Amino acid sequence: MQGPQKPIELFCSYAHEDEAHLQKLETHLSILKRQGLISTWHDRQITAGTEWAQAIDTHLNSASVILLLISPDFFASDYCYGLEMTRALERHKANEARVIPILLRHVDWKGAPFAHLQALPTNAKPVTSWSNRDEAWASVAVGIRRVIEDLGQSSANPSRREKLVSEPQDARKYYVENKGSVQGLVIGDRNTVHQHFHDNTKEDQKNGIRSLEKGSKALWGGDYPSAKKELRVAIEEIDGEGQPREASKARYFYALALLDGKLPRTQGRTVMQSIQELMNNAIRLHPCASYYRIFARIKKNFFEHNGLDHRLNEVSTLEHKGASLLRCADDEENEEYLRHCQPCLQI
Repeated sequence: MQGPQKPIELFCSYAHEDEAHLQKLETHLSILKRQGLISTWHDRQITAGTEWAQAIDTHLNSASVILLLISPDFFASDYCYGLEMTRALERHKANEARVIPILLRHVDWKGAPFAHLQALPTNAKPVTSWSNRDEAWASVAVGIRRVIEDLGQSSANPSRREKLVSEPQDARKYYVENKGSVQGLVIGDRNTVHQHFHDNTKEDQKNGIRSLEKGSKALWGGDYPSAKKELRVAIEEIDGEGQPREASKARYFYALALLDGKLPRTQGRTVMQSIQELMNNAIRLHPCASYYRIFARIKKNFFEHNGLDHRLNEVSTLEHKGASLLRCADDEENEEYLRHCQPCLQI
């Protein structure tokens, strides 16, 4: 039996002008700390007499997650931008840490070294531009929780990368089915033979998540060809069993991308069949209330304008199921994407 997991360390890189925002972030991460999932570190925790530069370097190089608190002052700080961010992105590129930009205040960050990363809060809307800042910080906290859960699954459930098998032929079978690399290890006497083998799915998962991030950005920006290209990769490479939330989101976003910004009623039946398959699989992987409600709106718009009133009972079934489920953390983002990509489909 495994013991309790060690909390994941978060390093906060921020400009001192934004210290009030740092304190708010700490407040909203309190539940993750109380649950033993994370510990946070920033330079205000340096005690008297400590070599401050060495302390920062130590934690910057040991943290599993690095939060960049982005603002005009962050960009103006040589230490934040030139040292901490540079080292953070080096570790991110080497798959040693996960970097998360958190947008505090409006600033032109187009072309910034971290611009390819998915930012928080939802839809990269700066915290200070939200009418209710608690909602903004809650969105940040939910996004960080997802990353922590993802990292926790990777360490606690190594079955996708390493398995223990009792017979050599099992390892050979695994190699053929998963296109992985087999590494043998014999332990014990002739009655105790084990082999560890590793596959390439870990890198595939990372490629899939990167494609999901790129695809969601392209979708939000109205670049539907790029969105479809990236989301196809995400669907192929994200493991639905290991990462059902991300796998379902890739299918939902791809369904929206297939509409090309046009109403469902203008689409042909082939496109609608593809959308139906995608939405059904999204629901199967991660049954959110919003998926049922959004799918109902898409179907209703198509049925009512294509002489398919006899199928409106399918819409009622989806609406009833959506109403019966409690809202989850993903519902707000899902609905925000629908409103943005399909503003005429009220939900």
